[in-house]
Amino acid sequence: MCFTEVESYNLQADTFSGRRIISGRVNAVGSIFNVDVANKQLQVSAAGARQKYIAHREDQRKQKTEQAGRKRKLVSDEVEQLKNRNCVSQMTLQL
Repeated sequence: MCFTEVESYNLQADTFSGRRIISGRVNAVGSIFNVDVANKQLQVSAAGARQKYIAHREDQRKQKTEQAGRKRKLVSDEVEQLKNRNCVSQMTLQL
């Protein structure tokens, strides 16, 4: 398993745990309509979770662009090597 797969799995586990906690709280207060949404702690927690999610998505986007850049660089280097080999072989044939 690579790092991103492990990280994704951990986020899924955190999401599952979060949903279980929320469900338990809703059941404890009776229904979804009895949940106090004006609670400052709830608002801060939701805002923090959203920021973590945004940061995670941005990290994923950066990793994808870095990987694409590395692939592009490898292909470019390989093309240059082939051009150099071709030039050397042509020079050898001319001699």
